[in-house]
Amino acid sequence: MQKKRILILGGGFAGAYAARLLEKRLGHRADVELNLVSHENFVLFTPMLPKLRAAMWVSPTSCSL
Repeated sequence: MQKKRILILGGGFAGAYAARLLEKRLGHRADVELNLVSHENFVLFTPMLPKLRAAMWVSPTSCSL
């Protein structure tokens, strides 16, 4: 029996969530191989960056997000 290979290109939010969902649904199957390919080893949530900067500008010691 040949394995079915699933390749996810890009580790952004879409790729990361697709990998999580497929791992939950197909992770127990021995006939499925799941691979995620990305240039980075992190996921950066860019909409949060201005909020972080604004919080640091107001009070660097009491930055709570």
